[in-house]
Amino acid sequence: MNWWDEVKIDGLTITSTPGRHFTGRVPWRNNTTLWSGYVFKNDKYTTYFTGDTGYGNHFEEVYEKFGAIDLLMMDSMIEHGPIFICYPKLAFKQ
Repeated sequence: MNWWDEVKIDGLTITSTPGRHFTGRVPWRNNTTLWSGYVFKNDKYTTYFTGDTGYGNHFEEVYEKFGAIDLLMMDSMIEHGPIFICYPKLAFKQ
């Protein structure tokens, strides 16, 4: 799925959302992979799984499209990495 693609299954809509990640395992393939999260939405709940992502404006884009999220599942790793890594204090930034 590309970003913002949707699949509908038995009343559940699954939407691929943008993610931000440095794909630098090998120098000749830097930033060649599409990183995504997913929003799962039915008539009652909206769940957002961010996937392995760094902090960026894509969180605002998801909020603008879906509004309030009932359940958020996100990776907030604190290991070394690129500048846009998602630290726990940014996971709850308003």
